Amino acid sequence: MSAPPLFRALGRRTLALVFVWVFGLVLLVPLFGVTNPVAGWAVPTGWASDACAGWDPHAAPELDPPQCLRARQFRQLQAFRAAEGTEWQLGNGDMRARSALDRLERCVLGLIACPERPLVLGDMWYIFVKGHSESGEAVWLGDVVCAGSRLAGTRADTPQQDAVEENGYVFLALMPDLRRAYKNWAPTRLLSELIYQYWTDADQSFNCLSDPRCVRAEDYTPATNASYRHDLGAVPPSQLGQLPSWRVIGVSFWGSRPFSFDGAGQNAQYLWGKAEGEEWAWHTLGAKWQIVPYDYPGHSYLPLSIEQRCLQAPVVPYTERKDAVLILAKESPYFYHKDYLTSAWPRIVADLNDAGVEVWSTAKIVNDKPIPAGIKQLGQLSAAEYARTVGSVKAMLGVGLPEISPSPFVAMCKATPVVMPYWDTPSESAWAPFASRYAQHGIVRALGEPYAYSYDIRNTTELVARVIDAVGTEIQPFVPQDMTMAAVRERTRAFLRTDWEGLYDDIVANNGGRPPAHDDTMMERCFASGKCRPELLAQGAVE
Repeated sequence: MSAPPLFRALGRRTLALVFVWVFGLVLLVPLFGVTNPVAGWAVPTGWASDACAGWDPHAAPELDPPQCLRARQFRQLQAFRAAEGTEWQLGNGDMRARSALDRLERCVLGLIACPERPLVLGDMWYIFVKGHSESGEAVWLGDVVCAGSRLAGTRADTPQQDAVEENGYVFLALMPDLRRAYKNWAPTRLLSELIYQYWTDADQSFNCLSDPRCVRAEDYTPATNASYRHDLGAVPPSQLGQLPSWRVIGVSFWGSRPFSFDGAGQNAQYLWGKAEGEEWAWHTLGAKWQIVPYDYPGHSYLPLSIEQRCLQAPVVPYTERKDAVLILAKESPYFYHKDYLTSAWPRIVADLNDAGVEVWSTAKIVNDKPIPAGIKQLGQLSAAEYARTVGSVKAMLGVGLPEISPSPFVAMCKATPVVMPYWDTPSESAWAPFASRYAQHGIVRALGEPYAYSYDIRNTTELVARVIDAVGTEIQPFVPQDMTMAAVRERTRAFLRTDWEGLYDDIVANNGGRPPAHDDTMMERCFASGKCRPELLAQGAVE
């Protein structure tokens, strides 16, 4: 019997290709969550595809199936794009943001598999400076959220996946308006059906949770003091907040610290009215809703990791390095941070030079504070140049500031040991390793030799001896296990998969059925300290 005409026309080779294509689909479906590939849409696992049966994104919105979440998300995204320049505007990350919007569109059209709510919206200033800044915030958030940002040796628009995207979500970064905070919340309303979480600076999260233009009505509690209360009558319905408080995430490099363990720019007593030893949080639901770079007590720990950029260049062999120590100091006043060192620098430099060790600095000269004589001044370096310099010397020396900089981890990853000072015996508190009242970078010091050497900052003889020990010791590249890229991705995955709504429900139930609110003292101190500003209250006509 001869083959049917269609089969004869296709030929054996074509039939084989068709078979491979169909068989491939059978294999890919369970792997990627595509439940109906032939129908034209890739429906992510967990979505109720029947609610969107027959939906046509090209048809008029009034024809959308009422229960189809994807349709509502798509219409919101269309409206959001149309509102650019009025309700919101892009910052200096235009290409990144536009790429994120395009990916969101592919998510809601079902062309790629995404979570039901695929968007993590962020507006922290430091996500825009990766590759250009050595600030701890920029280094930390780089691997967590900065998709499409520039890495050393890549173009600015080269796509780079971050830990958020690797877990299936889209991170959309918008530059915040620091003068008019409420302007930042228009995107949270316009994209309310898409938002899984809203990541914002911790101070900003305090304002969001206290403002009816950001948080939804059931989570908004008016301030007791009328002077700090929003006029709800002045807020048009279109500007009322849509976010549940459990979707708001505060981002802080320093965390909500008890008064005894304040970090840079913090004073829990003055700014928030908190007594000695009292726990507190910017977030009404607690510190667990705050992400931080180190394992601060009670917070959500998404690790700082320098491993990715460290691995972009080979480690310089010990025998090819300079007999030099690099001072860990961003600015020249750091050399005078502790009185014990102010007058001791000439002797320290001379003793190290006598031992054959040069002393280098990349500090910026400010406030007419000179860099001590005898120290080789390299000037300010780019992030890539700084990393290369760290890897070209035989030791790094801390002199008291900065408190918990990422730079010592860069050094150890580049096989450069660090020498860190202490000046007091730490308490038993879990906060002690992160507190500048005891030492510089206590968590680095705790790693011990040969990676981290310690010296009493009042004992300059010990300082010189520890530097000489470090310079004379060859070490292997070292990254703490919980600060690897794998750890960042695993912790980010666990964070994103947490049942935040369930935790919220438990908190509300334990609070008499009422969502928690900021207490009167915190509100009053926020305005008195200037962190909250009366001109940002909803009063009369809103712009």
